[in-house]
Amino acid sequence: MKVVFTRVRVVDDAEHAERIASYQERKDAGVRRDQRQAREIINKLHGGVVRALQDAELRKRFINDGAEPVGGTPEQFAVLIRSDTAKWAKVIKEAGIKPE
Repeated sequence: MKVVFTRVRVVDDAEHAERIASYQERKDAGVRRDQRQAREIINKLHGGVVRALQDAELRKRFINDGAEPVGGTPEQFAVLIRSDTAKWAKVIKEAGIKPE
């Protein structure tokens, strides 16, 4: 499951607006299981999440909270996680960020 939360931020300062123009903010929520989990259990869990996301009232609640319920396969979510991990690892390395 993947749920994308999108919020729009208003910026009045032109300098700050220019600095964040290329910034993409996204918050994802998903259900993760150990890769060693039996495939039938993963499929059952995924099927339940997909059915839940099809519920009109639940979708409305997500949308009212500024979220876009997207859904997707476990494989698609894994690709997203790997991609984001690589992207932010590069940012952290280039910025010289160290754990405190």
